[in-house]
Amino acid sequence: DFLEAAKNTIKFNYQRFGELGINAAITYARYILYHKKQRPGDPQEPYMERVNKIKSGHVQDAASKYFSSKKYVAITILPEKKK
Repeated sequence: DFLEAAKNTIKFNYQRFGELGINAAITYARYILYHKKQRPGDPQEPYMERVNKIKSGHVQDAASKYFSSKKYVAITILPEKKK
């Protein structure tokens, strides 16, 4: 039936249009985070430049700092009991 097909096409295009806007916003936000300084005049380097400077020793230092202590946490996810 042609009417239902037309309605479905309109619904699909409406949803697709909204997703295109969201995807554009996400892409722009990532660009700002990864390639731009946070504020004009900010001495901090852009994110990707800082990532490129990371050495394996930095990762090892962070791992030993946060994972070598004796303070462990255990988390368990259990299904709800039936009522």
